[in-house]
Parts: sequence; C-alpha cells; structure tokens
Amino acid sequence: MAKSALNMGDVSHGNSQPPGVPVLMYHGIAGPETGPVPKAEGKYWIDAPQFTGQLEKILSSGYLVAPVRDLWWVKNYPQGSSPLAITFDDGHATDYTVAYPLLLEFGFRADFFINTAFVGSRGYLTWSQIVELQKAGMSIQSHGHEHVDLTHLSPQELSRQLGHSKRLLEDQIGRPVEFLSVPYGLVNSRVIGEALSGGYSAVCTSRPWPARMGEAEINRMAIHRQMSCKRFESLLARKIWPYAAALLRQALLYLPKQLFLRLNPGALTVQVSGEVQ
Repeated sequence: MAKSALNMGDVSHGNSQPPGVPVLMYHGIAGPETGPVPKAEGKYWIDAPQFTGQLEKILSSGYLVAPVRDLWWVKNYPQGSSPLAITFDDGHATDYTVAYPLLLEFGFRADFFINTAFVGSRGYLTWSQIVELQKAGMSIQSHGHEHVDLTHLSPQELSRQLGHSKRLLEDQIGRPVEFLSVPYGLVNSRVIGEALSGGYSAVCTSRPWPARMGEAEINRMAIHRQMSCKRFESLLARKIWPYAAALLRQALLYLPKQLFLRLNPGALTVQVSGEVQ
C-alpha cells in the first residue's frame, strides 16, 4: 500500500461517533489445552468460543480488517467501508495455537506485538511460529524486549529495550518492524520520542478511543473476558458511550496504577531488570 498521510476524520459516519478506526487489543485466547491462566492476567484472557463469536460479528458486519501496519499508511478507504484492526500483545503461545487458526478461518490478518526476551520460553511463541505467522500475512511488531514499565527506565536502558527488540524481530522475519506497543499502556513523551527516533513509525497505547491512523500514537481498546456481546458490538459501531466510559475509568485509575507499580515493582508480572538478553 502507498505510504501517505491520513486524516481519519474522513472515516466518521456521523456526529454521534468518535472519528477514527477501532483497534482491538487482545492478550491470551484460552483453548481446551491452554491450562490455568495466571490470576493477574485472568481478566485479559478470553475463551476461544467468545473470540470466535467476536470474529463472526466482525465478519457479518462487513468490516475491512487489516493490520495496523497497513491501515496506518492508507490515505482513503473504499466508499462505505469500515476499517478495523485486531492486535495481540505479549506473544503468548496461544497466539499461534488458538488465535491464528481462527484468524485464518475468517480470512483476517492481525498484528502480533512480541516481547522478544520471552520468545521460546514456556507459554510463549517460538521463533519458528513467529516466522510462520509473518509468512501467512500476519504483522509482527514489537512489545519491547522485556515486559517492563518503559516510562521509568533510564535513557540508555529505554533505548536498549526498544532497539534490541526491533533488531531481533527484523533479523528473524526479514522485514521492517514499524510499530511499538507499550507494556501496561504506560507511555510518556520520552518513550514516544525514543521510539520515533529509533525507527518506529508510531506507538500503540491502551487509550480506549478509536485510533487516528497516521499519527504518532495509536489508541486501542482492550477486550476483556467479561465484555458482553452488546458492549462489543457497540465498540465496533463506534458508539460513544462504551469508549467514554472506558476512558473515564482509565483516567481515574492512572495515578493509583502508577503509584502501585512504583511501590510494588514485582506486581502484575512487571519486570524491572535493566539487563537486555
């Protein structure tokens, strides 16, 4: 696709809808043989039947599904189309064993954001699986090297975490890695600046609002286990109330979350190691 600037205001279908592209953010998809999900991650994992139902709704609604990598460069979409992106964070093994076959079944492509330090570890993707995903048309992007709070790293360590992940992925898949997804949605201007200067085109966040493609920050809506079918359909339709409610909740929790992580750096599986493997 041609690389050109994009004004996502053109995508809005009315004043009641916030302009932009819905970008869905998934983590693990639990299948019959997945095993127990870590308690701290439970609400972010959904069951395979729930994921299948959501893909069916996306398909029946006629959405134009494409990786963020492709949508970010597009200037104009076909008349009447509704673009949408599906993303996965962390690089769990279920990306390959559960999500990937379902995406192929529905003819969808998605973005997989990988923590490169975990590749090959138990419960995570292997390099051969990552390469297969890429060859099948999926988009492989960076979630940093380790799963750390990037906002509290030294300048040198921040540069290494972003640069090392990018280089490892590019060496394995043989194509540029253009997008970074920040762990825990924690981001500031320093992280964005380092990412852009390090060769990334944009940073994907967890700000729950439709994304304006072509900009330095890409908003994404996290899909949780307890999300109802009605709420999911409202997100797809870009009705303002579920986005506004999620945005308000995030704003109320942001400072307490920052304080909690500062006082409990080992919580929620946050890694604070400064070593890059």
